[in-house]
Amino acid sequence: NNEPIIPGTSLKGVIRHRAEKILNTLQVKDSSSKLDGLFGYVKESDASAAKGRISVNECRINDGVSEVQTRIRVDYLTGGVMDHALFSEKPIWSNENTSIEIDIRLDKANEFETALIIQVLKDLWLGWLTIGGEASIGRGRFKGDKLEISKNGLTAKIKQNGEKLDISDDNGLLNSLEDAWKKEVA
Repeated sequence: NNEPIIPGTSLKGVIRHRAEKILNTLQVKDSSSKLDGLFGYVKESDASAAKGRISVNECRINDGVSEVQTRIRVDYLTGGVMDHALFSEKPIWSNENTSIEIDIRLDKANEFETALIIQVLKDLWLGWLTIGGEASIGRGRFKGDKLEISKNGLTAKIKQNGEKLDISDDNGLLNSLEDAWKKEVA
């Protein structure tokens, strides 16, 4: 419908890659099987497979600004301009009204898996995790505004308020997720 989107499969791949990086950096035991259990896998060696328990819906980019931009290709070896390498693209920039809503659902997730996805979302929220190409020229960076976490009838909400976060968690959901995270990575 001529609306810009971020495909759910692309976003899921970015989330899996960052989750793997987090687990490997923290040297979490059995991280490969934890990822396979959450995201699914296919192993051709023994013809085994399992469906993932995480789903990510496509995200519509609301009120983005898009226009054609002509650029030159740079030779990475010399740092100079490549001959005959002029190209045009049509990226989407944000303004004060631009927003996306990311809908991630975990099926039968334990608290550690939920906490892992929240760690990934934190990186996305802070602009440390980029989506799409051309991150080296500042594209694909996001800034979080609101996060709502629902698990087993409990809900926690986090909202950016200037330089601080407003956190609403009357039922202790965030504390239980933090405890599960600390137990697993310790």
